Amino acid sequence: MVTQPTTASASTTPAPPIPQVGQSVPAGTKYTPAMLLSLAAGTIERRVVKKTAGGEGVGTTIELVDPDKSSDPSLNTTISLAEFEARIVQAAAIMWAESGGDPFAVCYNFNDPTKVTATNPTGASCSRTPLPAGTPGVERGYDRGLWQFNSVFYGPTSKPWAVTDMAAYEPGTATEIAYRVSRGFTAFSPWSKSHGADHKHPKYLEVAAVWESMTGRAVEEIPFTGINVSTVSNVFGPLLSWTEGLGKLLSTLVSPQFWIRVGTALAGVVLLVLAVVYLARSTAVGTVSKALKGKS
Repeated sequence: MVTQPTTASASTTPAPPIPQVGQSVPAGTKYTPAMLLSLAAGTIERRVVKKTAGGEGVGTTIELVDPDKSSDPSLNTTISLAEFEARIVQAAAIMWAESGGDPFAVCYNFNDPTKVTATNPTGASCSRTPLPAGTPGVERGYDRGLWQFNSVFYGPTSKPWAVTDMAAYEPGTATEIAYRVSRGFTAFSPWSKSHGADHKHPKYLEVAAVWESMTGRAVEEIPFTGINVSTVSNVFGPLLSWTEGLGKLLSTLVSPQFWIRVGTALAGVVLLVLAVVYLARSTAVGTVSKALKGKS
């Protein structure tokens, strides 16, 4: 995690536009909490397909559908307006705490023996500059961008989420990936060691205050404790792979096209066997016939 010395106060410089997925931003770009809220809101609002208003806002529900047709129920669901807003604030708070709104923030991990504590037994620390090979802790890689995606656990070839440096440093792309990793901004365990769903964390309180000043509504403190996609894959991956394979097998067995192919293959085998038998019998008859002629 990279903590910037900035505060949640309004910026005096012009606000950069909210980037889209795949869009890079100029070097030196910085995002205020208000901009991070807009970035998080834009990411989740792309999934809104229906909004049902209740009386005076009470009972308002929002239906979310994943545009990539994911089967994850967390990405295809109906939630209350309060939860919708809470998801936005929580996501923005994590970006604010992780990177201070700097899309180019980088943290090179290493172990600092002077910082060993009961809660940090290895003295895990980070450097703004690359470290020499062999430095204790450098095998943990480096953390990148607004969401500080780690280069080892979320590297270019990692599963289930591969995050390149380019993607990590693109605010819109990184936030899109974070939305999926966190199952719709609801499961923040990759970031929970510092502040994942801590509504008392100073950075969360700063962002929540900005939200209230922007909307006139206090955000509801909803505990987001769901299991993220990476945890599901690591813990249940073998079981999920087995059940997925079984499901595909059963689907195949009830497919008419499958049995047509099986019938065609069996018919081919039967014809081949008959042809072999016929040729064998013809050869045998010819041999016997020659033998009889030799005796006559």
